[in-house]
Amino acid sequence: MCYQGACDTIYHNISISIFDALSNGLPLVEIDEYNEDFENNFSLPTENMFAVEDGSTTWQLCDFAGYNSDHCIYAPAETVAMNDTSILVLGNFDLTAMTDPTFKFKVAVTKHNQVNWFTMQLLFRDLCSTTFVGNIWAQWDLIQMSGDNLTANFIPTEDAQWQHLSTTMNVWNMAGSAEFALRLIKSPGMPDVTPEAFYLDDIQIGEAAVLGVNTATLNEVEINIYPNPADDFATIRLNGLGESYTMRITDMTGRLMLEEKSNRNTIGIHTHEWPAGVYVISISTLKGTINKKLVVR
Repeated sequence: MCYQGACDTIYHNISISIFDALSNGLPLVEIDEYNEDFENNFSLPTENMFAVEDGSTTWQLCDFAGYNSDHCIYAPAETVAMNDTSILVLGNFDLTAMTDPTFKFKVAVTKHNQVNWFTMQLLFRDLCSTTFVGNIWAQWDLIQMSGDNLTANFIPTEDAQWQHLSTTMNVWNMAGSAEFALRLIKSPGMPDVTPEAFYLDDIQIGEAAVLGVNTATLNEVEINIYPNPADDFATIRLNGLGESYTMRITDMTGRLMLEEKSNRNTIGIHTHEWPAGVYVISISTLKGTINKKLVVR
């Protein structure tokens, strides 16, 4: 540092914390397929799963409902406050050899009245990251998760009441291990919501083909967003889809900004009233969901 011709050298000691694959206490697992059906005296935590203890609504074992069974995990309605759930962490999985790493699971929830749950987010973290925040792989809204379930005080009693959800990362360029996490996001701006339980079962992680997820059509779809970053307006162009779809755009908290059903190849969206930040564009068909990110300045 120099001032009026006099110079001094100032030294600072900087402490740097290096993230490593075992920092969450979960061992690295090389897998072809990971399955958890919450049977056989399951309890949390396990070697590859735990719920973050942060005072939020947390995941618990359910012994009275499940897909093709009587067991799953759930967020009980009686513990629900106006908060998101705690994060359910799964890891560490070595996915580097996979072409189409896929996360597949089943959920059951009702869309009766104004229920407390709005969005489920699947988060990820790799060796180069230190936090789950912002690393949203995919997300699903209440309409996608509830199906035809409309009753109050909902408890799934039939397999048809469960929705089968999956998402595939078609380009895997992350080094080393990967952690995943699921969390439920509360309904925004609704002071009078109806507490309802949320049920989760049969988590699978692995290659899409091994899990029975057909990505052939989705792999051929090209989504271009321009300009990106956007200021006032952005154009979304889809090539190779060839069928009707639902487009949902949400911010990083899960708030729905735009929803549109269409079969057009090009859609224009006005972003001038949106806060600056990152948004997730989800294109959903019966064959699955493709997610892209849009940055608004």
